[in-house]
Amino acid sequence: RELRLDEAGVSALLAGSHVTPEHLFRLDTRIRLVDQVQIIGNALALSGNPALGLQVGARMPHAAHGALGVALSSAPTLRQSIEVVERFQAQRIPVISLRHRVAGDDLFIEVHSALPVDGVGLFLLEVLVASMEGFIDGAVGSGTEAGEVRLGYPAPAHAERYARWIKRPTSFGHPHT
Repeated sequence: RELRLDEAGVSALLAGSHVTPEHLFRLDTRIRLVDQVQIIGNALALSGNPALGLQVGARMPHAAHGALGVALSSAPTLRQSIEVVERFQAQRIPVISLRHRVAGDDLFIEVHSALPVDGVGLFLLEVLVASMEGFIDGAVGSGTEAGEVRLGYPAPAHAERYARWIKRPTSFGHPHT
């Protein structure tokens, strides 16, 4: 949807995968990880937008996450919402895991990726970070008093574009995300 593709564009998006255009309109379709990686790589190439992951994640409503989104939105506290995501998000992005910890009044959410942080791996991390930003912003607001984002990878070439989608202070090059 973000790419606004015509029929030929959809074919290019799905090239090299086992996914057909018809699969995209069925709610019960499960797309294999290898096909997801192929399609994401194609999307990045077609868009020419290195910040596509941030854009997609920021525009992804809770409902887009299906049952996980309902559980996330229904949890009575932010901490319980994070616990829901921590427990079930691997069903959405199996190559990324989350862990949270509490230290005093601070809640830390650590993100671990099994993919290298380039191309598809960076896209997936950016989707997750931007999507979580939207959720946390709705729960506690944005700005320095509402926390910060520390990313465990070097600043990408499009680092200046993070500020468009991530409102709290963001920095790169930390030991982990």
